[in-house]
Amino acid sequence: MRHRFNCAVFMVSHDLHLVMAKTDDVICLHHHICCSGAPADIAQHPSYIALFGHTHQQSLAFYHHQHDHHHHDLAGQPVSGEGSQCSHHSHGHHHD
Repeated sequence: MRHRFNCAVFMVSHDLHLVMAKTDDVICLHHHICCSGAPADIAQHPSYIALFGHTHQQSLAFYHHQHDHHHHDLAGQPVSGEGSQCSHHSHGHHHD
């Protein structure tokens, strides 16, 4: 969309799989701006690692949080057929 319309897209998300796979620049917020930059740089930033731990080479992020949402695959596409709604769990696992 940003290429087609030649405009910026501002996205707010807790889905780190989607954020790391589909963005050019990331701003990591936790009561303040912890770090910002390209996803590959953010994944190595000490503030990001302190919040989320070390990430997998394919930009997987494992974290705990509470809210309802839909899951996405590593390409940022919604995962269908699983009911998708979940709350209070650890990411980095597959739903059976």
